[in-house]
Amino acid sequence: MDWRGDASSLSEIVDRLYSLPGKLLYTDVTFVLTDGSQVEAHKLVLALASPVFEMEFYGGQWVEQTSDTVSIKDDMGVFRQLIEFVYKQTVDFSFLEDYQLWDLLYLANKYLIKKLQKLVKERLTNLLKDCQNKADLLKHWQRAKENILGDQFLLPIKEEIELFAEPVLFSEEYLEMNKEDAKEILKYPNLRVTEGQIFKCAAAWCLENNDSEDEAEREFQNEFQNIIEYGSLTSEDFIQNVLPHSHIMEREVLKKITKHSFEAKTSGTSTRYEIKPIKNVITVISQNDLHKNKTFFHKHSFQTFDVTIQIGFDHIKKCVQIEMNFNDFPTYDNTHTARIGIKIQHLSQFGGEPYEEYTYDVQKRVGNTKIVEFSKDLHRYLPSDVSIELVIDTRKVVPLKFLRQDLIHLDFESNSFTNSLETMEVNPNLTISQTAELIRERLNLSHICLWSGMWPDPQKCEMNQEVGHLLLNNTIRDRNGQNFFIEVLREPVKNIPKRHFMCMIYVQEKGKDSLKFVKNAVMKHPKFPADIEDNRNKKIDEIFLRSIKYAARVENEERYDIKISDLDYFLDSRGFQFTPWKELAVGDTMPYFGTLSFCIIYPNK
Repeated sequence: MDWRGDASSLSEIVDRLYSLPGKLLYTDVTFVLTDGSQVEAHKLVLALASPVFEMEFYGGQWVEQTSDTVSIKDDMGVFRQLIEFVYKQTVDFSFLEDYQLWDLLYLANKYLIKKLQKLVKERLTNLLKDCQNKADLLKHWQRAKENILGDQFLLPIKEEIELFAEPVLFSEEYLEMNKEDAKEILKYPNLRVTEGQIFKCAAAWCLENNDSEDEAEREFQNEFQNIIEYGSLTSEDFIQNVLPHSHIMEREVLKKITKHSFEAKTSGTSTRYEIKPIKNVITVISQNDLHKNKTFFHKHSFQTFDVTIQIGFDHIKKCVQIEMNFNDFPTYDNTHTARIGIKIQHLSQFGGEPYEEYTYDVQKRVGNTKIVEFSKDLHRYLPSDVSIELVIDTRKVVPLKFLRQDLIHLDFESNSFTNSLETMEVNPNLTISQTAELIRERLNLSHICLWSGMWPDPQKCEMNQEVGHLLLNNTIRDRNGQNFFIEVLREPVKNIPKRHFMCMIYVQEKGKDSLKFVKNAVMKHPKFPADIEDNRNKKIDEIFLRSIKYAARVENEERYDIKISDLDYFLDSRGFQFTPWKELAVGDTMPYFGTLSFCIIYPNK
């Protein structure tokens, strides 16, 4: 009887060949594994399945080409399953332990067998979602960090660890982790355990991994003590979780924590996740799901309410629909404000960058239940995977970091500012106009105007815009490092015409390191050699330079040079970058002038 049966394609014939009982026929290579066992195969079949095997057996530069025996030093205990997949195009995962999937993924990547990579990734994804013993997530997390293809699993594993933090942290597997991994887990921002429980876990790890209590105390104080967010401790949390192991802390720290926890107005206990006032909810709808009526559900808890989120896509109307259901806790008032930011991003490349669109909504809840609905046409996003990110901001006070125009101190050698930013906490429901007035009164100034960094140029803040809305704008655009700048002159600059910019003029007096703020001046963009057809022997715009020096009222202007910097570098936390004018205006080099720029006049050598 012909062993081929009715098989006609190469894949069917190879499958039949491998499935024959007894020894594999016609083999020409034998792999020797680390346990001494052997696996026989056909070089041609392996070369067709893997470019790595192809290079080894037919590349002309490898010893394996002329050898019929190959030793595998990193078989990981699953090399036999790799060879079986090449022949049968399937894997019997029942013969593998869960952690061996990482080893098989390693080999699939080493030999560049993409279909096997895909199958193992799908298996791992389902395994992590359905993991029964949640403490096993820690070992999967460690294996993902070690695997070259593991990065895509780190975020979903992290989210599962955060969601099931209690069984994960209070496990033998956690106590067996090395110190750096144990610390990293405790730093996760959305852990569903209280700060007292996090303290308890840290103390248990130190006691378990040190030979004496004295050593455990030193390790805790040096490595773990600053990880706990003690400001979130309530008296109940302190008594239940911190007090029984408080001997492991520094005495002065313990005194402060004890005092704070009993003075805290918050009752009961809340997890680190619930206390976090800003939450990001990210949903990725794949191209396959965009053709189905699939709905995604999320539920998130804050200190004062729960929110249930339902995200769906109408594949006929090509429209994403978001419904948010807010439910207040009965023990709290129902006047709190939740600001909602929405970012929709298609994940394919368009014009070199992912396309993004931002929408903002402010919901002031006045009842026990409130539903927010949002609908967006996604025709322009297709075909593509679509990422939908919701930012829910519940802060009652927000910090504004700013720099005053008249209090800038510069290190002239390093071209950087040396004074620290001022911070003021304000109600996010105040308008920019109200906030400016509040800052003006607190700083005892006659006039101020707030500027914020809006790409590509800093802009004056809209007076009727609420501060919370502006900060949410920055958050949804991943610009949380954005700072503010305060214009303080009595005569504010009202309008800046096109091709003009506001120039803030400072003078460094000879023999002094400090700068003196002189004035604001609206200047026309200067001309450069690059703007002139024949720039040989042409000088930069001397009229512009003389105008700057004249505005500063400097004498003997030929003795002074100019440095310039764009304020936008400061507003997005990149720091000042001052450059001498002569270096900017050379050849075809054209300096960038934002809406707001610094000009420093300094004595030349």
